Amino acid sequence: MGDEQSSEPLYHYTDAHGLVGILNTSWAPWPLKSEQQIGYHRVPRLLMSDVRFMNDTEELRFGTQLLRERLQSRMRDQRTPRAFASAFGDIIQFVNPESTLDWPRRCFATCFCSEGDLLSQWRGYAGGTGGFAIGFSQEALRNRTYALHPAKAPMMPEQTSETTLRPVAYGREAGTAAIDAHIDELMARSDASLMTDSRPQTRNMARNLLFSLLVDAVTTVKDSAFEEEQEWRLVLVSETQFPVKVRARARGLVPYMDVAVNINYEDGGSARAVYYRDHPTIVDLVVGPGPDQAEQVLAARELLRITGHNSEVVRPSTVPFRG
Repeated sequence: MGDEQSSEPLYHYTDAHGLVGILNTSWAPWPLKSEQQIGYHRVPRLLMSDVRFMNDTEELRFGTQLLRERLQSRMRDQRTPRAFASAFGDIIQFVNPESTLDWPRRCFATCFCSEGDLLSQWRGYAGGTGGFAIGFSQEALRNRTYALHPAKAPMMPEQTSETTLRPVAYGREAGTAAIDAHIDELMARSDASLMTDSRPQTRNMARNLLFSLLVDAVTTVKDSAFEEEQEWRLVLVSETQFPVKVRARARGLVPYMDVAVNINYEDGGSARAVYYRDHPTIVDLVVGPGPDQAEQVLAARELLRITGHNSEVVRPSTVPFRG
């Protein structure tokens, strides 16, 4: 799918509890040397939720249906290499809008917006009034952000996985084009011979991987009704053998992973990690509309100051909304 490079920040809308949780000063799980403690508390934490448990399951059905249609088309297309057409035939049974809970892979995502002061976002994700829009460095999200699977056993390191940052494609036309581009890219860089390997284990592993990469496209395709959200997503496809966390919400339970923003690994990618001091993480923080906005601007600056971020980036929303 298309990947747009930009230096503009991406915004995560949240309420006061969410802001404090994201900037929690003691959550980072890695062991740090004493001289690295200055960076320990500067690692914001985001939550990457299983997309099948997100608020609007219809958006997942929309993308899954488009992917199913495109795979069916590719299977009939004589230009599709036979190895891939055969693999698509095996995979398509899982690409069903009504059976996303049966996927053999899990897709996780956390959401951002390209605009930091939208009324619809204040209403939908920040409680209407008293919310915050955290402007993250897009470069940090793209290049130095990792999802963390919990350790499988005590004293074992957490499993870290690189995430992918992509804009959401809205509507049937844009969604179909994005999925087609995704399929073309996968076929260009995948080894077709593995799809028909005589060894069943190798063949199944190759097809399972192909499924993972295909459903990854679904995480960033939505109906055109959501277009005003101007959404980007940080996404990851995870294998089911890796453990995740589960949190409670009003509607029930949601599987998720922690996401560490703007970190740098030492020793060739070991579990020891430090905040990437050379680049800022939070480049803008918009305080949402509300009766106590002026006080909240001051409080937000204090929060950024004590957590090691630049307090000068805080600014009030200009949206005239009183709730």
